[in-house]
Amino acid sequence: MKNLWFLFWLAISGSAMGQPSVKIHAYSQVMMPGTVPKDVTDENGNLVNVKRELPVNYYIYAVHVVSAKISFSEVWINGKYYKIQTNHVDTTPVVNINYNIPDNPVKVVLVPATKLRVVSIAPVDSPVNKMNPETWLRNMIEHSELVVCYIYRGKKYYIGVKKIKKLQPVAGI
Repeated sequence: MKNLWFLFWLAISGSAMGQPSVKIHAYSQVMMPGTVPKDVTDENGNLVNVKRELPVNYYIYAVHVVSAKISFSEVWINGKYYKIQTNHVDTTPVVNINYNIPDNPVKVVLVPATKLRVVSIAPVDSPVNKMNPETWLRNMIEHSELVVCYIYRGKKYYIGVKKIKKLQPVAGI
């Protein structure tokens, strides 16, 4: 009987020491420009080839148990480091609606209905050059389109997402 109690307490203490399960849902959506000028000229009247990168919105959500006190601190998107802003999501499911075709809007469920805590993670500002990360982290960044860093009980943990799911482009104004 003593052996059973010992094994029971060992199992409980071992599970309490581990990190909580965090699931990441990641999406990107390109913003198509409104009217784009065909010809751009400089002050001398010469045609200038202007290549504009289309802006991309990232929708990143982390889902974890309510009892875990987790704070998210930074992300790498396509190898670029971003500072982040987080917000708790009060209701699920989280849905993205694309009204490009007014008669037939496209609905995509980004996060299914859940009783777990859902946190929205948004990259802010422009990408920043971060000092050289350790080799294992650099390897994770190179092999994942998204890497999310979070802090749990004073220790940093990293989660890699191989592919960010692409949503249909949305028309800009």
